[in-house]
Amino acid sequence: VLLHEDVEPAPAARIEDEYGNQYAHIQFADVAAGESVQAVVTSTVRVTEVAHDLSLCVGEVPSTALDPEVHVESDDPNIQELARQLSAGSADLCQALRALYDYVGDHITYTSYEAGDRGAAWALEQLSGDCTEFADALLALSRAAGIPARFLEGVTYREGAGSQLGETKHDWLEAYLPGHGWVPLDPTWGRFAHKRGAYFARMSPDHIIVTTGRNLSTLGGYHYFYYTWPSGDVNRSHQESWELSLAG
Repeated sequence: VLLHEDVEPAPAARIEDEYGNQYAHIQFADVAAGESVQAVVTSTVRVTEVAHDLSLCVGEVPSTALDPEVHVESDDPNIQELARQLSAGSADLCQALRALYDYVGDHITYTSYEAGDRGAAWALEQLSGDCTEFADALLALSRAAGIPARFLEGVTYREGAGSQLGETKHDWLEAYLPGHGWVPLDPTWGRFAHKRGAYFARMSPDHIIVTTGRNLSTLGGYHYFYYTWPSGDVNRSHQESWELSLAG
């Protein structure tokens, strides 16, 4: 829950996209060659632990968040067949989702941070990737199995992680389960057997959502943490950092 936000300099406009994500549009005018400008966003949020008891899994699911999209190739024949095999014999969608989640954790090997996006089909063929590929793979498998799923991107509070790219920034997802609604899943942090249950329909309060949805149109299909628009022959450099601390 966002409790307070301060943006400096004041944004020229605020934008809200189809997922309800909000953006501050900040303009800098008359910037001289060699000059640096800075935008600072300070937010206070309340984050709570989430835990769902999936012993009952009865109800309807919406028809949204099921379509394939860039990097989430749920219509790929190989992904559809894998989802069918993994979910076969499941008593309900909750059990089916757990089978998909376990497969990603058991078979995909985590690599170091990669700047480019590979997508679900690549990740499930190569069986490797960073948190983006883990999330994309489970997204695609879930949708192929008829389980609505949405991409989540944000930051995590990790003691001593600082603002290093790939340490603070993180991708995970949520899926819609009957009788429960949207439940969180982190197949990257849950890839270890002893942590598997902690990130299935459960989430520790160190995950802070920044955006919901994959391939966001406002960001040109890219990620919240880095996007620039080219403007002629101007050379620019970009630096970004996040500082996370516990409020008193």
